[in-house]
Amino acid sequence: MADDFLIDLVVPNGFESLMPLLGQAPFEITVEEREGNPFGVLVQSTVSEVAGFWFAGSSGEVHHYECSVRPSNPGPAEAVLLSLSSLFQQASLSHRVFRIVHELEENEEVVSYVASA
Repeated sequence: MADDFLIDLVVPNGFESLMPLLGQAPFEITVEEREGNPFGVLVQSTVSEVAGFWFAGSSGEVHHYECSVRPSNPGPAEAVLLSLSSLFQQASLSHRVFRIVHELEENEEVVSYVASA
């Protein structure tokens, strides 16, 4: 079974600060225009043996994403999300990452970062 995560990402001014860092992501992601999102959304641009990543919706400035780290990933699932979190931190984007704990029907917070103004 894959390790599943929820990601809440605050993008008040879009992805401009994140764009130069996308090449460092643990899998290929790009920004794609979507109706209802003036700054676009992050999308996985190619299939990855590491993880699946997709846009789940938005609430104002908060984008909701889901990520499923594949069992074939050689390292711990948390390492993939911490790597992604590091990119968001470098771009000064507030975010929260939760692990979905299926057997308990609960979510467990993995990392949280609040950007300072």
